[in-house]
Amino acid sequence: MLLSTINVWDYGAVANDGRDDSAAVMAAVKAAHGGDTLKFGAGRYDFDSRVEIRVGLDIVGDGRSSTTVRARDGIHAFWFRYAGLHVSEITFDGGAFLLDRGDGIPLDDIRFNNCDFVHFNRGSDIGCGSGAIGAVGYQINNASITNCSFRDSPGAMAIYFWTGDNWTITDNEFINTNGAFKTNNAGITTHNFVMSRNYWSGTSRMGVELQGQVDGFWFEDNYYENPVLSSNYDDNLSTMAWSVIYHGDQTRNVFLRRNTVKAPQRPDGTGVRQVFEAGNGATITDNYIDGIGTFLSVFMGDSAKLVDADAIAPSVVMNNRVRDVKWGIGHAYGQHERKATFANNTPDVALPWDINRPRPGPNRGQRGSANSGFANPEPQPTYLSDLRWKRAVNGWGKVERDRSNGERAQRDGRAIVIGGKRFKKGLGVARNSAVTYQLDGTKSKFRADVGVDDEVGKKGSMRFVVFADGKKIYDSGTLKGTDGAKRLDLDIAGVKELKLVTTDAGDGAVGDHGSWGGARVV
Repeated sequence: MLLSTINVWDYGAVANDGRDDSAAVMAAVKAAHGGDTLKFGAGRYDFDSRVEIRVGLDIVGDGRSSTTVRARDGIHAFWFRYAGLHVSEITFDGGAFLLDRGDGIPLDDIRFNNCDFVHFNRGSDIGCGSGAIGAVGYQINNASITNCSFRDSPGAMAIYFWTGDNWTITDNEFINTNGAFKTNNAGITTHNFVMSRNYWSGTSRMGVELQGQVDGFWFEDNYYENPVLSSNYDDNLSTMAWSVIYHGDQTRNVFLRRNTVKAPQRPDGTGVRQVFEAGNGATITDNYIDGIGTFLSVFMGDSAKLVDADAIAPSVVMNNRVRDVKWGIGHAYGQHERKATFANNTPDVALPWDINRPRPGPNRGQRGSANSGFANPEPQPTYLSDLRWKRAVNGWGKVERDRSNGERAQRDGRAIVIGGKRFKKGLGVARNSAVTYQLDGTKSKFRADVGVDDEVGKKGSMRFVVFADGKKIYDSGTLKGTDGAKRLDLDIAGVKELKLVTTDAGDGAVGDHGSWGGARVV
């Protein structure tokens, strides 16, 4: 079927007439097929009712300065309940999008680019309050919000997500809001989250409020200034630049780097309480801070349970230029506070970037441009379960994507769990499997956690072997069902063919179900 452009005016939507356009837009949506473009012309469109969307759509305006969608108080303009939403060149006045399938299945492929969001503090119909974009209690995978402006909404957080993988929040501005982004992943680890080159001004609480666990978070090249503060000390207790308190035994690979905070204002005698509220597994370096109460606090542990020190990834706080700080650099706390290291955080630290570079924000400096002044975030991983393999064989049933091997039918496995550690991404295999991928030679690392899957209990024994362009680069030796996961971090620079192999370790096939947990290339 050929993709079509559905013009909302063909279904009765009239810009600038002050009348409700939601029924006409709903009729246009019902006429669309997956992948079609829903087109808004110039002018303002008023929504008195929420428009529900159950197909993937591109929603496009005539330009963010030309097209406005205005939702009445108390609702979002759209309720998106599928996969494949791409929105661009529109200003949204009031609540914009509620992202919620309602059936517990993750939403996928959500993109906003070159949009403005204003007055979203007028109230909305998500469970946690006002917001421009809200996804409450459901998983969002492969989402990006880029080159957007969120402004003029005091008391409201711009974006609510709960959990998911592969998020990119870059080149945006958040002006006169309660904050930019809030998430609480409710015990499920988020993977691969990039938040870079964003700008905050006029924030009245926390620039971001990120909680839970994460594996792979890059918070880089962001800028915070002009906080909204009260002269009453107690009113400012929750005011900080960024709360990034990812922590726990699944949290690792957190990078907070090259960010700027300028907050010398102290109407209550202290001002902004701290730059970072951080957790374990973090590298906090090369930041520029000019004016603050305390630089940071670092929670080293797991708020949900007691864990051994070996399960908590260390944090490093070093080489930060910190000036005009009232109460000092800060401290680590929690079950394993000694696993945090502080070094060389002084007013005259030499930084490897220009502190006078332009402020970031929408379309103010593209990734990789010669004159942008901003470093690129670290490469985002590509999960092998999201790629098409060149060939795959398995000793029992089918090779499974993002689940254990199970039995002989396709997609009959369970969640991937190795030694009690759960993986949302990966490959489930049995003995004598071989899965081959054709790469383009641009990836530098292959990473995974391997072992006998918990679906077979303490049974089973297997070997996991990796070949790169026909050369063996890894052999796990015999792993038993009692051994737990073994971590791989292999160099594959220039490799064009990657082959993952398992064998039965030479002692028979009983219980030989294994998994490549989180298998990915970067």
